[in-house]
Amino acid sequence: MKEFYEQIEAYLQGELNDAERQAFEDHLQKDETLARSVEAHRAMMNRMEGARIRSNVKNAIEDYKTQQKHTPFFTQPTAWALAATIVLLLTAVWFMSRPETPDSPQIAVEQPIDTSTAPKIQDKEPKLEPQPPVQPDTRGRALAMAKNQFEPPSPTMIRDAMESTANAPRTPIQLAGEAYVAKEYRKAANILADESLVANDENARFLRAGARFKSGQYELAASDYEKLLRSFEFKHEARWNEMLCRMAVGKPVDSLLKKMATDENFAFKNRAKQLQATIR
Repeated sequence: MKEFYEQIEAYLQGELNDAERQAFEDHLQKDETLARSVEAHRAMMNRMEGARIRSNVKNAIEDYKTQQKHTPFFTQPTAWALAATIVLLLTAVWFMSRPETPDSPQIAVEQPIDTSTAPKIQDKEPKLEPQPPVQPDTRGRALAMAKNQFEPPSPTMIRDAMESTANAPRTPIQLAGEAYVAKEYRKAANILADESLVANDENARFLRAGARFKSGQYELAASDYEKLLRSFEFKHEARWNEMLCRMAVGKPVDSLLKKMATDENFAFKNRAKQLQATIR
């Protein structure tokens, strides 16, 4: 046991050589009991050293008082030097008496950061380029007006197309008429998709054109209306709806509307004037 404490004391007093000190510190890291003993021994040594210093200071003050018994203490030339010495000794006592922890982590002094060479961090949000003003949805407005002005097949025409002879099989135009009435416009257009079914039947072509328009097939509808421009029965409706097909797909119709609005023989003259005023 004596050798154990002697080894601790030799370590604390710095009496071990480098190899012995390294071996002792390695053992100190692994053995908690040894670490506690070293700390207890260190504290005891600090207290003993502090007591010794305090005793020396006390004796020095008493000796000085005896020598200067008849002279006020702070009037002596060496009084201030002695006071300074006492302060230094008391500071040493406090320093040696404070607790220490083996392998205490050192607090790193934070150095100021040199930002002159640091890379600049870009803003998270990129700068937005100026955007052009939002243009009005002219295509959507034109399409809405075209749908609103559309001239559909008349109920009478559809009813006549759907009439059938008793016990006769239903014809494609009758089936297409039924689909149109049920608002199944694409189905109606598909039933009459074969050109041979409408080539010699203006009613069937006009019905197919209307079904194509209502199902959004504006280019195909325009093709059917163009072929009805010379029709005696449907020429006015075909001219009007063909212009609306152009409007629906964004084509210019100003010149067509101007002619319609000034054509005294055109059945939709007044409607052309109203639409012309609307789109200006």
